[in-house]
Amino acid sequence: MKKLLGIVVLGLLLSGNAYADLLLTCKFTQDTGYLIESINKKKWCGVSENGESTGCADVSKYNSKLVKTEILKVGKSRTANLFQQDVYYMLDRRTGLMGVYSAKTNKIVSEPLMCEKRKPL
Repeated sequence: MKKLLGIVVLGLLLSGNAYADLLLTCKFTQDTGYLIESINKKKWCGVSENGESTGCADVSKYNSKLVKTEILKVGKSRTANLFQQDVYYMLDRRTGLMGVYSAKTNKIVSEPLMCEKRKPL
């Protein structure tokens, strides 16, 4: 399930934004679930560890404490389809924890990933 979620997360995000404010490496554990993201005030994008583009989501909240995507709708998002409900991604910039949250309950529905800042490639 962890690997499947990692693939789905990677499927949402896309790399290639050279002007991103945040560059992160996120993991489920030390060995699995690698995810490199670039996040700015408009887009939350990512690239897999092997450099493949993985998708983007629009950002709805971007401040010193949190970064949150717009709600991803069932039928329009692989991640929402996986969880069979409308969801959003949220990153706590203070702790580095990132997860997928239910749009209805605002509770985490995924296993959290631990993120660390990285330097540009």
